[in-house]
Amino acid sequence: MSNLFVWDFHGVLEEGNERAVLDNSNNVLESLGYGERFSEEDIASLYGKKWREYFEYLLPGREEEEYLHLEKSCVEYGLNHKEVIYKYISPTPHSYEVLEKILETGHSQILISNCGDTSLRAFIDSVQIRSYFPNGNSFAANNGDGRSKKNILDDYLKGKEFDKVITIGDSPGDIEIVSHLPNGVSFLYSHPGKTFRDCDPDYKIKDLRNVLRET
Repeated sequence: MSNLFVWDFHGVLEEGNERAVLDNSNNVLESLGYGERFSEEDIASLYGKKWREYFEYLLPGREEEEYLHLEKSCVEYGLNHKEVIYKYISPTPHSYEVLEKILETGHSQILISNCGDTSLRAFIDSVQIRSYFPNGNSFAANNGDGRSKKNILDDYLKGKEFDKVITIGDSPGDIEIVSHLPNGVSFLYSHPGKTFRDCDPDYKIKDLRNVLRET
């Protein structure tokens, strides 16, 4: 049996980065002269979306170019202040154990995240999981080419056969990317102490080790 595990990054393989997102977003808003600010509750509800979608929520009714400019400014700020990421972010408990077990059992795994290529590389390195997602196994779904996570997964699957395609994410969008596949299996993850997002996965888990039932 050969399965493909499709990982989301934010809120699944890491924890704590919400604080970095909050700091970066509000610092950029202040530097650009905006009076609005995100709250911790805002970031918790939006976490995992593309950064421009955060600003669509906070500043409704603006032009798309304004949201894109704010997103670009946040990305640049984050890359120039990586110490903010390292201050808050850490690997999710048991993530190394689970990734290693999947590798050992001969299954395949890829990572698809709603950020740009440069940011994704920085995030992967911040929690030291690059060895599990070598070149060609991690994908950024926010590179301005319009490709969604579902598009990326469908392209990856072309010409490949797996017994199961298993997604592990923390949002409805992560669950939906396999909903059209007859061999799709979905795990909705939430950190202990946090609520699950509203969607209908095959499994809801608060311990990544539960994913190993599919190995």
